[in-house]
Amino acid sequence: SVSQARYEVVEWGEPVYGVEELAAVYDKGDILVYPSVAETGEAMPLAPLEGMARGLPVVVSNLEVFREYLVPGRNGVSFEHRGGRAAENLADALAKLIEDPSLRQAMSKEARATAEKYAPGKISNLYLKAFEEILRI
Repeated sequence: SVSQARYEVVEWGEPVYGVEELAAVYDKGDILVYPSVAETGEAMPLAPLEGMARGLPVVVSNLEVFREYLVPGRNGVSFEHRGGRAAENLADALAKLIEDPSLRQAMSKEARATAEKYAPGKISNLYLKAFEEILRI
């Protein structure tokens, strides 16, 4: 368990909006951390999938919305964000990935494969098929 700050390097940057610029930021990282506390209201957060597409294992809050694509232990890690140990739980999840490069590498491969299932071309085709079915009704 990580009870004290063993990892002290945190860089806070300015927001990045351009597609290429954002990809470059992801490419510099090893892990994408998305600690949302939005129990409702986030339809399907894209930031974790964007990071996964760049090969980043993700650490996300234990929210229903992430269960659509996160397979804990395979393409990322979820942590319990509710209760008084949220910070410690997040630190433990991060430590697990930081301390095990082979696990990160395996998750990186799975993260890319997961993101491929949600590529814009594949998703748009699913929408088109759904709209065709609706129109037939």
